[in-house]
Amino acid sequence: MSMVTRCPHCTTSFRITSPVLKMHHGLVRCGHCSEVFNAFDSLSTVHDTPDEFSEPEIVPETPAPEVFVHAPEPSGEATAKPAVFEEPSREAEKELEVLPEAPMEEFFVGKKPSKFGWAWGLGSALLFASLLAQAVYHYRMEIGIELPGLKPYLQASCRLLGCTIPLPGKIDLIGIESSSLQNQSGRVGVIDLHASIRNGASFAQEYPLLELTLTDAQDAPLARKIFRPSDYLAKDAKIGEGIPANAAVNARLHLDTGTLQASGYRLYLFYP
Repeated sequence: MSMVTRCPHCTTSFRITSPVLKMHHGLVRCGHCSEVFNAFDSLSTVHDTPDEFSEPEIVPETPAPEVFVHAPEPSGEATAKPAVFEEPSREAEKELEVLPEAPMEEFFVGKKPSKFGWAWGLGSALLFASLLAQAVYHYRMEIGIELPGLKPYLQASCRLLGCTIPLPGKIDLIGIESSSLQNQSGRVGVIDLHASIRNGASFAQEYPLLELTLTDAQDAPLARKIFRPSDYLAKDAKIGEGIPANAAVNARLHLDTGTLQASGYRLYLFYP
């Protein structure tokens, strides 16, 4: 088997070898018409006949790859026959040249690195760092919940920046376990409210607001008031630390309802 390529300009066929193809990515110059073309574009293989290629070829000091011309097909025959290669004449036998190094610069011009490449890289790095810092600042509470090991570092950073890490407030994880409303004996209109508020989350949460609604015998509202954590917690409670994870706290209110004839009540927890 031999590899053959064809000049697209003068259609002269040349036998070519792998080393020549690898040089300059297949770019060669036709020895017949001096056309520069890529040998890969018209590369094909042919079967060597015993008479023509059985003997090794003696390469002269100046390599001159053989030039082969396809013989015309006999007219009137429907069946294609193997191509027969005739020995080229001395006048047509010209060398298939591999382009030298200097002309190849016209075909393969390396892209010069930009003098501002380092500036673009530095700017991109600074922009990425800025976006990352903004994301950490915006989601600092969520990061502290999901990655509690990073919370001390977040708190230290906030001390430098003058910010705080707010406690989460997921109201669906907070509920009232029990509550009671009692009238004080001997004191008309004075009542005591007791409630147990549980945090069912695996992290500390902000204390919620407590809404108390007093109702009459028909469950119609008579009065409604909202109480802050400082109203229903003990004076020594550490409100800023929030309700501990999976813990319950006691809420206690001492109220004077005056002349209201309250017979029932409702409690509601929420975050502003």
